[in-house]
Amino acid sequence: MLAAHGDHMEQADVVLGCDGVASAVRAALQKQGAQAQQTRYKDRRPIVYRVMAIPTGKEDRTDLNYSARNDNVIVEALPNAEGDLLGVVLFRPTDQRIQGLKSGAEAKKVFQELFPDWPTPLIPDSEWGNFASRKTRELPQFAFAGPELNLGGKCCLLGDAIHSVKPFFGLGLNSGFEDIAVLDQCLEESGDDFAVALPLYSRRRAPQAKCLVLCQRRFDQATDLKFALAFVLPLVLDGVFRKLLPRVFAPGLLALFQDGELSFTEARRRKLRDRVLQALILSVAFLAAGAVSFFLARGVLRGLWRLARRPLHAWLHHELL
Repeated sequence: MLAAHGDHMEQADVVLGCDGVASAVRAALQKQGAQAQQTRYKDRRPIVYRVMAIPTGKEDRTDLNYSARNDNVIVEALPNAEGDLLGVVLFRPTDQRIQGLKSGAEAKKVFQELFPDWPTPLIPDSEWGNFASRKTRELPQFAFAGPELNLGGKCCLLGDAIHSVKPFFGLGLNSGFEDIAVLDQCLEESGDDFAVALPLYSRRRAPQAKCLVLCQRRFDQATDLKFALAFVLPLVLDGVFRKLLPRVFAPGLLALFQDGELSFTEARRRKLRDRVLQALILSVAFLAAGAVSFFLARGVLRGLWRLARRPLHAWLHHELL
């Protein structure tokens, strides 16, 4: 099979398309007749970012994810091989406090107002200047490819080429590693016969890629209220029911995704079952509470009616005599 390499073509027995959201390999598969269409979703609540180098203090741990948030600006920082932190500053495209930065002094002033405790005191003046001059970049859109991820036994797609999600929950890179693991398992099961292994991989991973993207996209809501209903409320319900009946109810959907015991589709089915049980239990509880309230209210009204009637009867009896 021919594969593009720079400005020339290479001959290869098998091509693995791991070339990201705008995959040229995926486009080539479609031209060859594979049903590898990409379904891409417009952002409901666009977020952009700039990177920032954050030195660590003498006593700071470098095995943790650091995070700070203030007024719709978020700083996420992960350790790198050198021990410092690679920071990502997330913000809205319309936020001119960061979009409109023209100097390091302006950047430092904005961060002193938003994040006076961390990471601002750690940042040297040179980095403020670098941050102000860096380009603002967009996060990838939610997208998935399928229903075919291969072209016979000659080519298949992995990673962001088949599923693109926001980097909020650590599932983008991890799901790419899982693609590799599944492909390896398919090769083992087929005796390294690519003609068998790649279609098998496609059948197994295409539904998982779609499920991953659609489930995570539900959390990307346009307003705080919709986000609370789509993410916070289910999280609270799962926490309460999990604590009351841990043998019956599973953790939240993201926890199931991150745990890796179940596939994405299996986790979604499990959580749908939990939602049905939760709805039934809550419905019964509301009906029971309504029935108790009705009978209590009826008893109180009857008691008040009896109390109101007694003076009237006594007055009539006195007047008639």
